[in-house]
Amino acid sequence: MPSRLTSWIRRHRVISSAGAVVLFGCLVVGATPYAAVLTTAEGWQGYGNGLMPASKLCRVPGGQKLRCDAAAAYKSLADAYTAHFHTRLCITDSYRPWRVQALLLIRKPGLAAVPGTSNHGWGQAVDLCDGINDYGTPEHEWMLANAPAYGWVSPDWARQGGPRQEPWHWEFQGVTP
Repeated sequence: MPSRLTSWIRRHRVISSAGAVVLFGCLVVGATPYAAVLTTAEGWQGYGNGLMPASKLCRVPGGQKLRCDAAAAYKSLADAYTAHFHTRLCITDSYRPWRVQALLLIRKPGLAAVPGTSNHGWGQAVDLCDGINDYGTPEHEWMLANAPAYGWVSPDWARQGGPRQEPWHWEFQGVTP
């Protein structure tokens, strides 16, 4: 779906396709202050996706940050994982500010969510590694069996056979009594 801008660029051959992608990226990243209008109106405690202040986020092992309730549940899950495997739960990604979501969409267009729609932007999603990121490993199977007790799930879309198949992606759904 070419926009007027890209159509004009193609007609006038002002810049290459790669240059157009860079220009688009600059425009998207520059739009960060206006991102609130593109996110869910209700938000979480009044904050838009990817627009949560640092005061509403808590650190987890690995230097990542999550919403504080998700962080507490993640720490409990990580302790159980460590007790079972005698190694730390490996995390590569967690909360993503809107600007990072926009940059990721440019770098990984077929993989990243549209900015403002990612559960990473709500501070309730993690990407894990060291075996969890592959289906059928003991680590991944352990997570499938045990993570829900701590409020963490592999969403249906990310499961093996699902439409996106991301074994590394886990989301905090909360613990139900």
